[in-house]
Amino acid sequence: MAELHIIGQLLGAKGFDGGMYCRWGIDMGDAWRILEGYADGRTQIDHPGDGDMSYWEHPFDIHLATSSIAGWPRIHVQVWREDFFGRKELAGYGFGFIPTTVGEHKLEISCWKPTDASQNDALKGVKIGEWESRLTLAL
Repeated sequence: MAELHIIGQLLGAKGFDGGMYCRWGIDMGDAWRILEGYADGRTQIDHPGDGDMSYWEHPFDIHLATSSIAGWPRIHVQVWREDFFGRKELAGYGFGFIPTTVGEHKLEISCWKPTDASQNDALKGVKIGEWESRLTLAL
């Protein structure tokens, strides 16, 4: 049975505004199983200055075993924004495959950003303190 040990950290994100945190998870096929570690987690919130990068430096360590390379592991991320009132809003999401070669790697994941269905919905959310749950994807 083959084994894969993934040790790394979520360094941070750029291109987002506000207090940011990340929910992450490792997806894998049915032939894979976790020997040690956690397959998902969440970073702390970082409040960068305008235009600056959010830094999390959140470590993860997962040990997997498999009987087949089918369903190679990938990491999925959701970047969340928290406003002054503690309301949380999805700011972006994406995924990347875990590299198949041994060594140190830097994986950059491009994120899709959801947008409000209309400008009226966005203004309504700001004016009366609601966040519209209907989202359209900007691809």
